Amino acid sequence: MDKAIHAKIHDVLSASDRIILVPDERIDGDSVGSAFAMYEYLKQKGATVAVYTPKPLPRKYGFMPFDGTLMHDANELARFGAETVVAFDCSDRKFVESVCAGQKGVKYIINIDHHATNPKYGTINLVSKSASTCSVVYWLLKSAKAQMSPEMATNLFAGLCFDTGMFSNSATDQESFEIASDLVLCGAKYHQIANAYFSDKSIDALVLWGRAFERIRVNEEADIAVTCITRSDFEHTKTSEEDCEGIVNFLNAVLRIGIVMLFRETSDGKIKASMRTITRDVSRLASMFGGGGHVRAAGFKVPGRIQLDGEKWSIISLTDQKIEDIIPLP
Repeated sequence: MDKAIHAKIHDVLSASDRIILVPDERIDGDSVGSAFAMYEYLKQKGATVAVYTPKPLPRKYGFMPFDGTLMHDANELARFGAETVVAFDCSDRKFVESVCAGQKGVKYIINIDHHATNPKYGTINLVSKSASTCSVVYWLLKSAKAQMSPEMATNLFAGLCFDTGMFSNSATDQESFEIASDLVLCGAKYHQIANAYFSDKSIDALVLWGRAFERIRVNEEADIAVTCITRSDFEHTKTSEEDCEGIVNFLNAVLRIGIVMLFRETSDGKIKASMRTITRDVSRLASMFGGGGHVRAAGFKVPGRIQLDGEKWSIISLTDQKIEDIIPLP
């Protein structure tokens, strides 16, 4: 089935004069690596192409090779005038539609993802079960017999590493290692990726992690561990939301418990929940709040805030579907 979809995508990209590549709004290594690798391939083909993110990339992805057009400004995006928009690792239909709304005459939306919960909003949808969206893009480029440069290989390898937790989570499969092996042969800079994944933590970020560790609560009967980070935590530690990356994966690896959840307040007045598990299905739980993801790793975002009272904390949901009514918080 993917073979036919690959052919459709190649036909559309070959016929498109101007193309916008859009990583997921939340920006992670998988979505960025996918977009950057595709950018270089399209430049090799002579296309006019740019990558759009609504905000600058987090510092930790600064090692990823990219020497092209990276736009953040909505007005600049509107002036580009793309006829084809390609979204990577993005289940948020509204975000992609907002990007398209700024263009005149978008004919195609190509939706590339590896999440089973993706709503398939594209004109063409390449949604394949795989360890990462970079894995999906890898096979798409292989089907085009693309010349895999070291830069493309590094970006794809980075996305694969970040989404599998350096080949440690349950999404890691035989295909992951097969792709990784080929990318290394193509010149992927594995040591740069490993350094960014394991070593790029500031002292401020470690203090932020410490606050999350201090607030861990466990419901032994429900087999759930939860913790939280507030906006004031970010302010007092001079950190940002990107510094939270890795907390829930770390706790899932070291705590012998069914489900680990991290709640954090976002800048738009909402609570974002990240869930990890080794044995359970958290995607169903996420879907109850309009979220999604994988069976073992999922999340959602709802209006609300976190209330601190000394060493205690609680969730204040500002929606009819209340977190505290569905999830047995300790």
